[in-house]
Order: sequence, then structure tokens, then C-alpha cells
Amino acid sequence: MSNSNPFNFKTLSVEAPFCNRVKEKTTLIHAAESGNDVVLYAPRRYGKTSLVKRAQQDLAEKGYVTVFADLCGVASAADVASKLATDIYKVTRKDESLWKKAVRFITSYRPVLRPTASETEIKMEITVEAVAGKSGFELLESVMKEIEEFVNSGGVKLNIAFDEFQDIVTLSDAKAIESCMRTYIQRYKGSHFFIGSQRRILSAMFNDEQRPFFRSARNMHLVPLPKEELVPFIQSLFSEGGKICSVKIAEMMADFAKCHPYYTQKLGHFVFEQPGIEIMAGVEVTERDVQEGISDVFADAKPYFESLIQPLPPQQRLVLRAIAKEPTDKLMAKAYIRKHVLGSTSAITLALKHLSGLDHIEEDSKGVWSIVDPIFGQWITNQYQ
Repeated sequence: MSNSNPFNFKTLSVEAPFCNRVKEKTTLIHAAESGNDVVLYAPRRYGKTSLVKRAQQDLAEKGYVTVFADLCGVASAADVASKLATDIYKVTRKDESLWKKAVRFITSYRPVLRPTASETEIKMEITVEAVAGKSGFELLESVMKEIEEFVNSGGVKLNIAFDEFQDIVTLSDAKAIESCMRTYIQRYKGSHFFIGSQRRILSAMFNDEQRPFFRSARNMHLVPLPKEELVPFIQSLFSEGGKICSVKIAEMMADFAKCHPYYTQKLGHFVFEQPGIEIMAGVEVTERDVQEGISDVFADAKPYFESLIQPLPPQQRLVLRAIAKEPTDKLMAKAYIRKHVLGSTSAITLALKHLSGLDHIEEDSKGVWSIVDPIFGQWITNQYQ
């Protein structure tokens, strides 16, 4: 038991406490073991990265070479190739035989090892340098071919997780990149997790029959955490920090966060930091502590939420505000339009397209439009009551 704050709203390490997702992790592991690919959709800060890294840890313990390639912000095909080569070298460096095999097959980039020192240890940092004679798209094509040879040479069980995979669609040669990656991925015996937060873009990549990755992976959506499991998880974290949290208080926190993993952790963090709680062992969390924590969550998120609202033109702000106040399956109904002063149906349709593309809003299977980020929705409503 410790008085340090047990709530962590960063990307969790694989050792950190993690609520639920047992079924999802098992699904990912079974898919990898059977050589199948999964495309994992979820809103931002839903725990996708933490979930995949836990699944990859289990796969690594079973002898898989697990590569986690973060494609966020890639600027070119060469960027994609460099990230893949770097991450393969980093993973295989832990095993001498795999390292030698990687060096033998991944020849478009040479590994560069540089020692980095901290107060407690010296580590080897791995970067890569492209060999002469290749550039741009040629590097990606070469690296994908080399991965094929690396795996098919025997003795390698490979799983690659591509984080923010949809970012490649922003590149000038996006179609060629998709086609190249799909061509080589189907040639070797490996498995892949394609992860993304811009769900409409990612969905189009795998569910549009005109795209190279059409129906090449199982679709998997993360949903909010089950309340019946989140409540005891909240209680256990407070207990770990030396505090007492009743079922009623934990339910209050879960309800505010709408069982959203990130906001549950963030609210817990701020509640734990309330004056008196953080310095006293055995203190009981009160409703007032939760209300103060909620105020802190909104204050902390305010600059980010304002940065989302400010670039939007007036029509999109109106539609966003209406949906935040009143989620609906009758967005085009005259009564709803009049009530929220939304203007013409053509203007609303255009606003829906843009807001959906930004992943600010979503339409569920019943046709109900709502705000993707539950706290963003509550903040909008509070701002424009």
C-alpha cells in the first residue's frame, strides 16, 4: 500500500493495472496465432496502444517477434520504411540469432548502435541509415520484400502492430504505399494489427472494395469498459493508494466518465489529489472530492477543447452544439432543425461530413448522432447552456 497517486492517464506500461479487455486481448492473440490480421478501431485515448502492447507481450513470451511501428505523423514512404526497419532491429537486438538474421535480410537500412548513458545504466540506442542507391518509395518496397524474406527464411513468427495506420493516406503516394504493403503482407506468414483513432478513414481502407486492404483483416471495435468491472477497478486503485472508495463513489466517477478508460483514470488522478486526501492514509473519498475532481478535469481539458472548437466554421459549431445537447436520430427533422436553429439540410449534411471526418461525432447502428468524446460533449453543453 502506498500514498502515491495510483491513477495514470498516460499510455500504460504492460506492468500497470489494466481494467478488463480480457476478451479483446484474447481475440488479438488468437488472431495472431492463426496468422490472421485485425484492424482495431476506437476513439482517441481508449487504451488501444496499451491493449495491443499487452497482447504483443504475451505473443513475445510464446516466441513471436513482435514489432510495434508507430506511423503517427509519417511524411513519406521512406519514413514508413525507416520506422519498420528501426523497430525490427530494436526487437531482434534482444536475441543474437534473430539479430544476425535481421542484419542479413534487412539490407536497405544498416543499423547504427550508439551508447546512451543515464545515472543508473548504459543502453544502446538503435537508429538506421539508408544504403546508397535507394530513396523514397523504392526503400519501402525493398524493406517489405526483405521482411518477406526474413519471415519466409524459416524460424520467425512475426507480428507487426501498425499504430495510427490511417496516417499513410495523407501521403502523396498513399495508394501506391497501400498497394505495396498489401502485396508483400499477403506473401509471408505473419500477422498484423492495424490500429487507428480516425475510424472513418481506417474503416474505408479495409471496407472499401476499391482499396488494396479490402476485407483483408477482421474488424474489431473497442467499446466503453463494463461498469460492473470498472467500479471495483476504481476502488482497487484507491485502495492501492491507501484510500477508501465506496461503491457509490466509484459508480459516480464511472458515470461521469461514461466508462471511458482515459477519463476514468484522469478523474481518479484529480480526485486523489484533492487537499487532505493525498496526504492522509485511510481517508474516505467523498462526493465533494469527486465534484472538485470533475471541475479539475474540465479545467485541464479546456485549452484542448477550445483548440477543437476554434477552427470550426459557424455551421459546424451549431451542429456540434446541437448534438452535444441532444443526441438524436432525427437530425434532419424540421422540429429539431428549428429548435437548434441549424439552417438548411444541405448545410447540415456538409457539416456532418466534416465533423465525422474529424471524428468529433458518430452515428450508431440505430442512426443516433452523438459526440465521440463524452467529456468534450459535456464541456460543450456547459459552455452553451
